[in-house]
Amino acid sequence: MRDVSHGAYNGSMDREWRQKLLLDATRNTLEIAVGAGGNFQFYKPDVKVTALDFSPMMIEKAQRAAKEYRISSVFHIYWGYRTCQATGKIV
Repeated sequence: MRDVSHGAYNGSMDREWRQKLLLDATRNTLEIAVGAGGNFQFYKPDVKVTALDFSPMMIEKAQRAAKEYRISSVFHIYWGYRTCQATGKIV
């Protein structure tokens, strides 16, 4: 998140925004583009996260974050498309 009025990144605003956003996350939560798992520290202990990312390296980092914050989680590498077996076209 950037503060466009000053052109500088405000990390504390980002942290507050994430905390508010994830405060009401319950049970099964889908996190698309999980990255390195930066949101895991804000989930409640009873939340189970299904996490997607296209980068195997980010998935590895997110797995470490989930372990650190004791978040029950399932990880998937997702490329964002599938190929139809019948036509060979991207669907």
